[in-house]
Amino acid sequence: MSRRALRWTILFTLMAGVVALAVYNAYSNARLLSDLESRDPAKRASGFALLSDRQDGYNLVQTLPAGRRRAVAEALGDWRSPKAASLAATLLRDTDAGVRTALTRSLSRIAAESPESVAMEMSATTPEVRVGLLEAAYAAGDTGLQIAATAFQNTDSRENAATLFVRFGDRAKPALTRLLDADDTEAALVAAETLSRIGAGDGDSEVGARIWVFFTGLESVEEKDRAFAALAEFAPPPAEGLFIKTLQDAVAPSSLRAASARALGRLGNFGPLAAALADTDRAVWTAAAEGFAGADELGASLAAVAEAPPERSAMALRMNPSPLAERFLTQRALKGDAAAVRALGERPNVSPGGLLALERILSMAEGADEGLRRDAARALAAHGTEGGEILLRNLSNPEASWPAADALATSEVPDGRLEEAAEGDGPGAAWAALALRIRKGSDS
Repeated sequence: MSRRALRWTILFTLMAGVVALAVYNAYSNARLLSDLESRDPAKRASGFALLSDRQDGYNLVQTLPAGRRRAVAEALGDWRSPKAASLAATLLRDTDAGVRTALTRSLSRIAAESPESVAMEMSATTPEVRVGLLEAAYAAGDTGLQIAATAFQNTDSRENAATLFVRFGDRAKPALTRLLDADDTEAALVAAETLSRIGAGDGDSEVGARIWVFFTGLESVEEKDRAFAALAEFAPPPAEGLFIKTLQDAVAPSSLRAASARALGRLGNFGPLAAALADTDRAVWTAAAEGFAGADELGASLAAVAEAPPERSAMALRMNPSPLAERFLTQRALKGDAAAVRALGERPNVSPGGLLALERILSMAEGADEGLRRDAARALAAHGTEGGEILLRNLSNPEASWPAADALATSEVPDGRLEEAAEGDGPGAAWAALALRIRKGSDS
């Protein structure tokens, strides 16, 4: 055979081999896809096993239309194999939302049979995969908590495990409290931070006590600073002295001082909060002001609050339920304190006397502060039908008509009530009609 003939023979042999391999692969792929869609559980299991071992498994499944991919995704939840979770996580990159939803349901079923295999996939960083795993684990209920606890032990999956714990909320607190005793300080610190993210609730005194024990056992300043947010969130009574000291330490980190102010508010110690209203750090005095929301009895603290700048004292008392707080704000408002007027509008409930004080400000004689008048109108509008009726009756007051109409446009007064006022004979009818036009214009 000539050299030329030999070359052609080799070339044809290679081409035949490539064609044969392509035909074989196409047949194998078609057979595998057929097994995945089979109604025979044994064939499906065989297909999933082969698919899980292939590097191109995801791409192969993508050759199916979305509807058929969804069917495969649903069937995957019936495959009893340690590899099922890994395969589901691989397929979760699918661009079709319906396929991802089916895979998430399957993962939840897989979790019930093999929680460890799902926990092993919790290090995922791809958004679609991460969301699917978290949703599936959460849907698994108590098993999901077991998955979170297992995944938490791995540094690569700890962040996702913490997110899952947060999703479970109060149900996760016992597991996280136990993790405070972990030999790994980093794991224990993340557990404390996760408890802080969930937040304190009623009956959490034992959690607070455990956090205090954990905190006092930490050695470095950096570790204590990281755990401080959890300590302040759960505010155990033995830590009260530390909170006062930190709040009053002008060189302490702003975040720790603000957290201390919130903790003292939870503990009901309002004296240091009142003093902190004069602080130069906005984060600190804002946290101190917010701490007054739970003060049922203001007592001697009110005098210190009164000495703070108007904006700060108003912020401290706007959400405070005490009648004394409303009386203080009302007196300040009648003296022209705009911050107090706005605070009366932000309070959940204002007494009839407080509403009448706002009406007095709204209807002040000519030459009064128009900004204050506008703030009073908006404060009245924030108090539902009762405040709205006061605005309606002031539409005929030349000094109050425009701010009242402007506020009515965004109030809860029904359209029908405004239409009724607009059809009246009094001088306020035109202003009611204007309020309606402003409202409908803003809705369009």
